Amino acid sequence: MIQKNSKPKLVTKNKSYSIQDSALYMIKTKKHLARVLLIDVEKLKNIKDICTQYNVFSTNGKSNKLREIQTPINVLETIHNRIASLLCRIKTPDFLHSGKKNHSNISNAKVHLGENLKILTIDIEKFFPSTASKKIYEFFLYGMKCNKTVSKILTQLCTYNECLPTGSRISMPLAYFSNMLMFQEMALLASKHQINMTVYVDDITFSGSNISTLFYKLVKKITIRHQHSINDDKTRFYTEYQPKLITGAILKGNSLLIRNKHHKELYEFKELYSFTKDNNPTQLSEVRNKLIGKLYSCGVINVKYKSEAKVYQNYL
Repeated sequence: MIQKNSKPKLVTKNKSYSIQDSALYMIKTKKHLARVLLIDVEKLKNIKDICTQYNVFSTNGKSNKLREIQTPINVLETIHNRIASLLCRIKTPDFLHSGKKNHSNISNAKVHLGENLKILTIDIEKFFPSTASKKIYEFFLYGMKCNKTVSKILTQLCTYNECLPTGSRISMPLAYFSNMLMFQEMALLASKHQINMTVYVDDITFSGSNISTLFYKLVKKITIRHQHSINDDKTRFYTEYQPKLITGAILKGNSLLIRNKHHKELYEFKELYSFTKDNNPTQLSEVRNKLIGKLYSCGVINVKYKSEAKVYQNYL
């Protein structure tokens, strides 16, 4: 029997511990590093070759702009998966909702439910490309307390063209840890002003009654100090009574709602399903699966869509 190749999965073993208890903490020799990465130490001698093992392609991102994706392959994929598995075992603050089990863009949005709240959402410009090798090196050197040689090797393994790759298992956790000081500084500022803060990858959301132009300027200063910039075009300030778009969901008071865009997409999928059923039944299964997937996606916000998805699943 031919077995299909499958991508390696993250192995966290449901562990959660402090950064000091991580296997990546205080690695001082190549031999120790190889043991932690579960590879032969001889492979580290070919690190330049390993670091070129990427599948690079472009895809349509937000606003239909082409976005380059760098996905590790072969030995590098295995190494990235191991590093990501270890990073995802480290406890992170409650404000972080990306790259964590039982957290999502929806859990991120739910934090900001409430009546009479102002909300500020900001997006960090080119977050992964601007998370340069220097930041990653400093995380391993100062955050993980590895020595300079090991920190340099880990940085080489974790970067593509001296930046954080966009399509790797390490992308989300390392994006946080390499920018941890910036996020912590923002969280302290928010707490000082009695404002809630959440982070979902490069989307940062603040909610509370004390949000002001001055607060935004202070956040912007922190961002610049940590060698990042805020995308002003994507910055949104919502007053108390406006519906608010937070990481893909609409907040209206204490209610979480489906975006109009997603309502429109559901309507179009249903129309396509009806047309295919009557005119091209050989394609019906494919169209139905896409419709069911969309319904389940919306069902995370409103459970009625999950029930509807089950109805379509039972159609012959």
